[in-house]
Amino acid sequence: MSRKTHIIDLAFIEESISQFEDILPKPRGKKGQISASQLIGALLYITVHKCPWSKLPKTYGDWRVIYTKADRWARSGLLGNIFKNLAQLHPNLFKITNVKVFFDTPSSKEWIANNIKNTSNNLVLIEEAKGDGYFLWHNVICVS
Repeated sequence: MSRKTHIIDLAFIEESISQFEDILPKPRGKKGQISASQLIGALLYITVHKCPWSKLPKTYGDWRVIYTKADRWARSGLLGNIFKNLAQLHPNLFKITNVKVFFDTPSSKEWIANNIKNTSNNLVLIEEAKGDGYFLWHNVICVS
């Protein structure tokens, strides 16, 4: 099994997330319920395969529900916290970098919040020459 496949394995993700599940919100409702491991697995899959959300395999659930939940978790900062915890558990597979974004007007702060800080696109795959790689989460910090 390749390293990329291992990272996307839902059992591996579920085992990792179970170690810090106290930071996760309690599930609400039954319709379209997606677990945290499905959501993180879906984000990793999209990052590795560079595919659109609509091409996400059914294994992860309905892509629309996952996209909406990922967007909500990114906006609240929860997604960043999840990747920080994953980086502590698996430092060779997940890394965090802080990116300071300076703004000078309230409107530029709003633009940053809507277009840079609050997105699941802060996750990238860094591939190294020897075939290994790791996931890098860009933690955006707004500074005035």
